[in-house]
Amino acid sequence: MVETKVRAGGLYATAFAGAVVSAAAISPHLFGSSGYKEALLSVAVSLAVTSMAAVPALCLQKERVGLLEAARLHLGRFARVVEGFYFAVLAYFGFYFLAHFLIFMENTLNPATPLWLTGGCIVLTAAYGALRGLPTLCRAGTIAFVPMLLGFCFIFIALLKDIDTAYLLQKKPLQPVPGAMALFTAGRMTSLVHLLVFLPHTKGRKAAGFWVLNIGFHLVCALVVLFLALCLGSMAETQLFPVYTLALLANVGSLQRLDILFLVLWVVGAVLRLALDMTAASMFFQVKDRSTLGEAPRYSPRMGAVLLQAVLCAVPAVWVAGSLSLQKWLLSSQMITYISLAAGAVVPVFILCIERFNRCRKGGRSL
Repeated sequence: MVETKVRAGGLYATAFAGAVVSAAAISPHLFGSSGYKEALLSVAVSLAVTSMAAVPALCLQKERVGLLEAARLHLGRFARVVEGFYFAVLAYFGFYFLAHFLIFMENTLNPATPLWLTGGCIVLTAAYGALRGLPTLCRAGTIAFVPMLLGFCFIFIALLKDIDTAYLLQKKPLQPVPGAMALFTAGRMTSLVHLLVFLPHTKGRKAAGFWVLNIGFHLVCALVVLFLALCLGSMAETQLFPVYTLALLANVGSLQRLDILFLVLWVVGAVLRLALDMTAASMFFQVKDRSTLGEAPRYSPRMGAVLLQAVLCAVPAVWVAGSLSLQKWLLSSQMITYISLAAGAVVPVFILCIERFNRCRKGGRSL
């Protein structure tokens, strides 16, 4: 089978569309306050850490291998443990994102349809996208990228009239670490796990594309937290999903209820994010041929992996959405931050060190 390459721009556009809507779940209580300076400092810390964490992934792609290939080449049987770990991590990421969306639906919109039906529709749509293959998914993400970016810009412009500069004078203690962790949580370390898997199957300017993705994501997050501070002030700390409250305030002339636009953006981003998780997980799951690019959607180990991911995402998410005690434990920002750092940086550094050790021992290139 000839492997199908996707363009780096399409992959990054899809990753951006899936990551940026995660900012909708940002809450000021994760930052310790809604202070203006704290927001900027948190964004700077998050940008610096995610940039450094991406170095192992970019170093691996320079060797024309990804995490999967490097693990199989240098870890032997232990590579199976790495594959299982990442499969579980991707399932947790999907569960985390879907659970937040269902909690939002339950507490803010109070929908007439049951949560299991809403979550099931989103997961099944994402599973279908994953089964269509990464090229199809990237084309859909590229198409969604432009209206999603314009939608956020339109909401921000509509909120300019609600800015109160008095909030800039608030004097609160700086706590950049909780704020940075909130941004890590929102972006899942800006999809580093996706890059570790997909970069070997892309063509184009991979490193430059990542910097644009990382800076663009943090720029949107900075605007989100700034508008929270400048439009809502201390009231934002009392809201479970204050970004939705911002969308309720946004209106331009006769155009009211821009929160509908916000909901559409979140659903599209949720589908793209879950589809990327399922596609990456299917590559870790398969035993013989793990390349999922360009295949026709038929029954295969890849289909089994995608369906298993769908179940692992949907069932716990619906369960946790109705249990406050489980939410405090399974949806904590500390847990997902540490998991993201381990999967996005620690394990790749470990594999990269083993690769360098093998190269030095053999006295030449080992890849």
